Amino acid sequence: MENLFDYILVVSCKKEIAIERMMENRGYTKEEARARYQSQSKQRKEMLKADFVLYNDTCISDLEKKLDAVMKELKKG
Repeated sequence: MENLFDYILVVSCKKEIAIERMMENRGYTKEEARARYQSQSKQRKEMLKADFVLYNDTCISDLEKKLDAVMKELKKG
């Protein structure tokens, strides 16, 4: 489907952080979170296709700043 879009942006974080967030935000057990993480497509493949990769290992406000920077770059054209 990537041909349908002008750009591909991937938001990624470390495996441990993703699992922790699923447990906190969605109420998954550790086993459920690990299984969900494993069932998703591999990050490396996604990153290779991406025009932009944002690392979200900290807080949402840091991610928003990174996204704003990407949007400014895209607006420059």
